[in-house]
Amino acid sequence: MFNSAPPVTPPIVRLSQRAVMAVTLVRGGAKIFKPRAAAVGQLVIARHALRSQLRDLRKKLRADFLAILTPEQKAKLNDLKRLRPGRRGQP
Repeated sequence: MFNSAPPVTPPIVRLSQRAVMAVTLVRGGAKIFKPRAAAVGQLVIARHALRSQLRDLRKKLRADFLAILTPEQKAKLNDLKRLRPGRRGQP
């Protein structure tokens, strides 16, 4: 019959899911049980590492995306960015 491959989860999605789980465990774990300082520290370190990996992947994705644009498309993208309101307090 029809043979379909299982859906592939991109690395950035998997890392995002792991980061969310780490944050949830750090925040919610203290409400459920008295956490060990070492365990919380390990989760915080893991969360930091995951966030760094996500940031690096986003930068690479953006660079790869910009590399395939024509000069006209890059100009249009810059025009659109100027119209967009600032993020995180940036104008």
